[in-house]
Amino acid sequence: MVEREVLQFLQSEDPEVLCLSGAWGIGKTWLWNGLLTQAQAKTKIGLKSYAYISLFGIQSIDDLKTAIFENTVPTAALIQEPSLDTFSDNILQALQPAGRKALSGIVDTFFKSASGGVRTLSHFSISSTIICLDDLERKGEKLRVIDILGLASSLRERRKCKIAIILNSEQLIGDEKAAFDRYHEKVIDTSITFAPTAGDCASIAINTAKGLEIALVERVKALNVTNIRVIRKIQRLLRQVEPLASKYHANVSNQIVSTLALFGWLHFSRTSDPTSGLMDFAMNKRGQVIFDEEKKFTDEEIRWNTFLDRYGFTATDELDLVILEGIRAGFFNTAQLTELSEKLDTAARNMQALANLERAWSLFHDSLALDTDTVVQGILSAFKQNLQAANITNLDATVRTFKELERPDEAAEALEYFLQNKQGGPKTFDLSSFAFRNHVSDPDVIAGLKARILSIQTLPTPDEVLEGMVATNSWSIVGIEVLSHLTIDEFVALFKRLDGSVLRETIESLRGIESMDLKDKRYAQISESTRQALLRIAEESKLNAIRLRSFGFAPPPPSQPTTPTRKRSEG
Repeated sequence: MVEREVLQFLQSEDPEVLCLSGAWGIGKTWLWNGLLTQAQAKTKIGLKSYAYISLFGIQSIDDLKTAIFENTVPTAALIQEPSLDTFSDNILQALQPAGRKALSGIVDTFFKSASGGVRTLSHFSISSTIICLDDLERKGEKLRVIDILGLASSLRERRKCKIAIILNSEQLIGDEKAAFDRYHEKVIDTSITFAPTAGDCASIAINTAKGLEIALVERVKALNVTNIRVIRKIQRLLRQVEPLASKYHANVSNQIVSTLALFGWLHFSRTSDPTSGLMDFAMNKRGQVIFDEEKKFTDEEIRWNTFLDRYGFTATDELDLVILEGIRAGFFNTAQLTELSEKLDTAARNMQALANLERAWSLFHDSLALDTDTVVQGILSAFKQNLQAANITNLDATVRTFKELERPDEAAEALEYFLQNKQGGPKTFDLSSFAFRNHVSDPDVIAGLKARILSIQTLPTPDEVLEGMVATNSWSIVGIEVLSHLTIDEFVALFKRLDGSVLRETIESLRGIESMDLKDKRYAQISESTRQALLRIAEESKLNAIRLRSFGFAPPPPSQPTTPTRKRSEG
């Protein structure tokens, strides 16, 4: 409808005034220029001259008349910008009655003088021209709407021109709004309101979407963004981060695009009433569960909650804040963006890998039809492909299940693949620091983990082991290995090298092993060696026995020698 009316206006020779109105940034000028080019390509423009003038900042009707004269070009060459050549052509046309001999002096007059006579001459030379007056609402304060409409009417009636007025009528206020409404019907022949959908505006702003721009188009449509300038600003920011964002898991790249669209729209449209306060709500209150009955969401906040639910935004996290800082600054902190994106990327890939493992195990748990080969190969394949998400529990369950199914080769293959390919430091293979170590029972898994961790870590001294144990209040598989090889004499010497709180904490920690239900026999060995060493120390002197009782170790009392009983003599 809008396109048809504008094309008809351009193609007709009849003098008339067209008004094209719509909100800021929705593409009114883009539409006008596109249809003008389309009509020119088909040589279907009714008049031979064209002038485009932005009224932004123009302060007088004389300045406007001069601007029309200076910006007039032939419609056959619309791609030609107004220049000295076109300006001279316009002068020549205006001065044809005076003859070419006077041209040189008159040109100087046009450049050096702004007299009323020259302006009048230039104005009367304008005829049969399509004139586009854009940005009416942004005109200079001294230029009145009534004067613009009066000039448009005069150009139509007396100079046989066609005038297109482009504006956002909602931005006219006070007397200017009243004047526009009062003379609208008298001056304007055709009035059109341009109100494209968010999808239309997205297609205009990003007409050949590719890569992450495809997701951006969907996001701005979901937000119902109709300001093309805002969309293009967001697009420029996306192009800054796309080389980084595109290499991460889809969950991460989608979050970057989604947050960029939401916060970009709120930031660049912050003066518009519908979004006022929504930024603060999304950053500070979104996702809160309010238990205090006196602190409920307002009706407006409830609407925002619903809006953000539909958009798919839960709550602001660290990555969102870095993106917002980049929007405000116009550039992004690449180091922070990379660090946070990589963390989320790892988490997303682990979640996906865990889901893949669960689907593989469903072959075992949720079907009675599949044979052993299918189940075992499915689990083994998923275990290898998603190794980054597998932990010691997954390993133990896989190995034990394969053994129970009488598939020892596959059990050994899974264990070996884990030990050789699992990425991570010593803690990755350290069963002693694993939260669910008591659930790990397969002897091959336990032995394999021990061998793996010992192969990647240099053995510390016994003193270093005890120092680390006291500092962290935890055991390491390497530390257990070192202590399990100590003799009783070495434990005695070790205890005698310690003093103060370190001695007390060491004895308490080593004796605490007695109460731990651990399947690894090395713990029992350390516990027994500790007990024997302390007994030996206690037996060295009464003083040491008393000292060890203060540490909670009470050696058994020495056996009392029995006094021989005298036999009564008989007789």
